[in-house]
Amino acid sequence: MSIKKSHLLGKFREKLILYGWCVTLLILIKTVLRKLFGFSWEKYCLMARDLNNLPALPEEKFSVKELSIHDYENRLWEPSFLDADKKRLYLTRFADPKAKAYGIFVNGELAFSSWIQYEEIIIQSRFRFPKKQSALLLDSYCHPKFRKQGLHNYMVIWRLEEMKKRGVEKCYVAVWAYNRPSIRAQIKCDLHKVQKFYIISVGNKKWCTLKNIP
Repeated sequence: MSIKKSHLLGKFREKLILYGWCVTLLILIKTVLRKLFGFSWEKYCLMARDLNNLPALPEEKFSVKELSIHDYENRLWEPSFLDADKKRLYLTRFADPKAKAYGIFVNGELAFSSWIQYEEIIIQSRFRFPKKQSALLLDSYCHPKFRKQGLHNYMVIWRLEEMKKRGVEKCYVAVWAYNRPSIRAQIKCDLHKVQKFYIISVGNKKWCTLKNIP
């Protein structure tokens, strides 16, 4: 089996584990429509919470540190997660002083990656909504090797505390509507749904139905 086919098969299995058959089939149908007709759509939930009365960090003490691109350049993360497109995106983010990447390390290996975007709500790297005294939980990913250890919940709370230390008053997160595990993790940390919106793509053009950030 070629490296490319093995990579695609791995991606399919990962989606199947995360989302189940129904959502995985929906993803495949949308992929076919995008390739044949250049048309696709995605539904998201915008969630938010004020940064007062934060929940306590879970008792587990994980090792968290700020990341650089070099933390992803290893056999666990590249190219299965950090492919060429993702690497270009991350290099752009690392050059943005308002974007910070943080990770949990387990036995010296990067287990969980996540970002905070300050003073701006960014959707799919294209739609930007300036928002002072606010920050966005962005692009969280747990390597399959380390799942079901409570890393996602821990890192949401850790980032909320980090935001508060920096004077942020309100936190937002935009979650793909079918990503139920992620939505459950946000709700567990007292984020609540404030708005649903769509990203509609036709060819190289995209439209976002989200117009205002409450």
